[in-house]
Amino acid sequence: MEDAVRQRRNVEYVDGRRDRGKRPGGLATGSTTTMNVVNGVATFSNLMLNAAGSYTLSVSDGSLTGATSGSITINASTGTASNLAITQTPTTGGAGQALSTALTVAIEDASGNVVTGNSSTVTVTVTNGPGAFAGGSTTSAPAVNGVASFSNLIFNTAGTYTLSVSDGSLAGATSATITISPAAASKTGNYAVADDGHGRPGFGPEHQGCGGRRVRQRRHVEHLQNLADR
Repeated sequence: MEDAVRQRRNVEYVDGRRDRGKRPGGLATGSTTTMNVVNGVATFSNLMLNAAGSYTLSVSDGSLTGATSGSITINASTGTASNLAITQTPTTGGAGQALSTALTVAIEDASGNVVTGNSSTVTVTVTNGPGAFAGGSTTSAPAVNGVASFSNLIFNTAGTYTLSVSDGSLAGATSATITISPAAASKTGNYAVADDGHGRPGFGPEHQGCGGRRVRQRRHVEHLQNLADR
């Protein structure tokens, strides 16, 4: 009778109890985390962890004293690529200039691990915004160790943008908002010539005129006066 009762008991698996808040992931969907005891032993043969890293496992059974496993190391997945994930997005930039922070895109498997053996080409496009990429922008890049990097993206029009990345049949991703500021004002000014008060042109010091116009006064130029008197 006692053995029969034990066989009906369930042993519940609780992942990473000792390292809660520090573990890299958890049990993947589809894992079998509760098993019946058979002859005093419960066996878990369908446990799947969804991210690479180190884990400890805990087991419990009602009011019985539980136990914790030793460390289990899960290596990075070499599974099939399934989706893209943007791992770094620039937040600001200036019109006419390449974004100072590169946009980086990881190729991941279904469990969120970077597929380091993948070298396929990732393409970036503008999803929303007042303009498009400027000519000369590099909008396609091959992945290196599963990661594609875009360091030459240029916008000519100020405003807010979002970007999308794609790679064949893989599920794509959309960036956070990027704000592009207007280009800096040109330092080239409009020049005017003032006379010396007597209707004659002359050289003199530069000074700033109305509306940002630089006015160059010319005074006391004898040879120009001589030419005017001829």
